[in-house]
Amino acid sequence: MHRPPAVSFQVVRSRWHLGFILASALLAAVNLALWAQAQHPNHLISMVFATLVLVAALALRAWWLAPTGRLGWDGESWFWSGFGDAALTRLAMVVDLQAAALVQIRGEAGQCVWLWLESRSYDARWLAVRRALVART
Repeated sequence: MHRPPAVSFQVVRSRWHLGFILASALLAAVNLALWAQAQHPNHLISMVFATLVLVAALALRAWWLAPTGRLGWDGESWFWSGFGDAALTRLAMVVDLQAAALVQIRGEAGQCVWLWLESRSYDARWLAVRRALVART
């Protein structure tokens, strides 16, 4: 079996991840509005609404603080720009959606990072990255 060729991929904040957060928050808000309409006004509805706003804000904050950088495969090992020049000790593709993938990486010092990778219409390296991910995991 041939190894996939070396490739480097710029990781940015995932539009798919943001869309999922916004769609989930919208569906939860609609559900809450329908539930509130069927109930008598009480404090529980206010607490659930406050919880929804808090959870949505935390999810958006996590998306905003998502790591960005360069993920590279040199034909033998994976590298992440956030860990310096050290090779990764573990890379696992957790979710594969063809146009997006959730990847967990671990560095030599034990640090763990979750990355949402997604294809961009202008990035021809996506297929090479996917081949390397599938061949390695």
